[in-house]
Order: sequence, then structure tokens, then C-alpha cells
Amino acid sequence: VTHPLTRAMDEMKPRRASSTAFLDIWNDVRWYLRRLKSPRKQTLTDVFTSWLRLIAPFTPFVAERLNPELGGRSLASEAAWPSLRDFPVDERAELSEMVVGRVVEEARNVLKVVKGPKTTMNVYTASDAARSYFVELVKARAEGGAVGAVVKKFSSLKVPPDRVFRLQFEVGESLLAKYLRQAKFDEYGVLSDAAEFMSSELGVKVAVQKAGSPKLHDPGNRAKDSLPLKPGIYVE
Repeated sequence: VTHPLTRAMDEMKPRRASSTAFLDIWNDVRWYLRRLKSPRKQTLTDVFTSWLRLIAPFTPFVAERLNPELGGRSLASEAAWPSLRDFPVDERAELSEMVVGRVVEEARNVLKVVKGPKTTMNVYTASDAARSYFVELVKARAEGGAVGAVVKKFSSLKVPPDRVFRLQFEVGESLLAKYLRQAKFDEYGVLSDAAEFMSSELGVKVAVQKAGSPKLHDPGNRAKDSLPLKPGIYVE
């Protein structure tokens, strides 16, 4: 596995590499600072010292000026290029944050069109049956299997296969692949743990529920439309 920035450098694509260094990484840092009430100082130090090595080819004077401030005793441009060995990939954590980010973005769009006072945003994650339907249908299509048999098996859900295929295209190959590899990924648990954060980001109380659960509060009848990576949303 190669980091996108390193791959861009290897492929002699400096514009893409610099965009990753100056935009994508800083977006991740801002997200990290918002997500945690008490960010870990050592984590930030490790990230920033590595970041200096990444920007050194593009802004060497800035990198060398900041390097001593972070404890560097030699030139940043002479330090080893950051490796994924230094920052092992936690795909489950990465998937979790991508899911939370998607819900926050979609919820913001919903709030823009909902008129009047807003007290609660209900977020409905997919039922276990909907998850199985989604995974089996996507795999059947990719492997040239019996798509019709999968649709028939889950016909009680009344979810057209086209909805699943559109969602597959919408989420993109990278996110979809991560999701399929995490067979036991608990989307409900992840979003429930992030409910307080999402409430803070959106300025309205966020209540996370799972479709199909007992005593489901669903005044807008949105839970039935929930799919993996595409929770139903209802504002009241």
C-alpha cells in the first residue's frame, strides 16, 4: 500500500502531490481537532514533523524554518521520507470517520431545505437485513452472479436493486471497498458514539436509531429507506 502523496511523487505529478500535502492533510488535521475534545499532543507532533518532510520539496524554506520549532535537529529535506510503516493504517477507524463525515455533510444539506424550527435530527442506520442485501447484491453484480436471486431473497425489503447500484456509484470504489472488507462494521455503533459530535457540528440534537429495532421513533417513515452508508434522515 502506498500513500497517495508518495504515489503522486513517484509518478512525477507534483501538482497532485502538493494538493495532498497542503489541502488534504490539513483537512484531516482540522477534522481530528474537531472530533476530539482533548487532542493527543504526541499525535499532532508526529503528524506535523512528518508533514514538514512532505512539504520540503515544494516549500523548502518554510519547512526548514518550522523544523526547529518541532524539535528537528537536522534539515527536514535530509530526513527520511514518511512511510506507512510509521503510521500503520487502521482501516476500521478510517471507515468510521468517512461514514461520520458523510452523514454530517448530508445532514447539512437536509437542514438547508427544511424550513421552520428544528429540534431533533433522526438518523436511521440500515437494518441487518438491508446490510446483507446491499453486500450480497454488490458482490453478485461484481462477480457476475445471480443478481435476480438476491433481489428475490430480500424482496420483503421492497428496495429496488437500482437504488443499491446508484449508491454503489455514489460512495465510490475506495469507500465501498473498505466497507466490504469490514464484515463486522457496526455503522449504528459508530454513529451513536458520534451523536454528540454531530449535534455540535449541526447545531441540532442528533438521535441515531437502527431500522428494524423495537420502539423505533420514526414519524417520517424514513427508516425503511435506510441502506448501508446511506442512513435515512428526518428532521422534526
